[in-house]
Amino acid sequence: MCRQYIKYIDVDNKKSYPKDLINYIEEIKDKVELGKYGDFDVLIPENIIDIVNKNKILVYHCTCCSDKRSFEENGIMIPNKSPKLRKILINSCNADIQTISDEEKSHRGNSIHFVFSYKFINECIYLSPFFEHIGGEIIEKTYDYKPTIGIPYIVIFVIDLSELCCTYNLIQRMIKYYLYDIPVDCSGFIFEDVKNTQIIKIKNANKIMKKLKEMN
Repeated sequence: MCRQYIKYIDVDNKKSYPKDLINYIEEIKDKVELGKYGDFDVLIPENIIDIVNKNKILVYHCTCCSDKRSFEENGIMIPNKSPKLRKILINSCNADIQTISDEEKSHRGNSIHFVFSYKFINECIYLSPFFEHIGGEIIEKTYDYKPTIGIPYIVIFVIDLSELCCTYNLIQRMIKYYLYDIPVDCSGFIFEDVKNTQIIKIKNANKIMKKLKEMN
């Protein structure tokens, strides 16, 4: 398992933000405002993006499995790299799976998805189904799926921000949270396996799943 002293950004913890980003936020805070419907758009200079991208960041993968030891021992595997896992992912959806294009199946099978904020998980009802299904985002493409028999978990791990194809949107939402305490409500994905040494914690999500279902 990943050692706790590894330094990383936790978007819910403003003190973990890079000093240069905090300084930039302090410079612009009186020049920006939150829109009527929560919209927020602020220019991010290239040098700030470069500084942020040199860091590691804490992320959260919502899933379901029968035994968390599979994550402790193997990390999180790309589905397409494991024929057995790939079969489970596709077969766990019912007839509507045929509405999913081969391109969409390939994308989900070649990537691992996550969100950046634990606070966001606790208030986003749309994340509830992911705690019932090992296949993750593929269930967004079907109206009918079979819940995986298992336990809901949040796998908390760290990645290098440089692994993400774009961080502009993420940094905007970090600034929004810093100024207005609105949780970072975006997600991301990577195309590499998550090693077990990257994992900080595997948290049982039964209570969170129950709470989200009650909110729905």
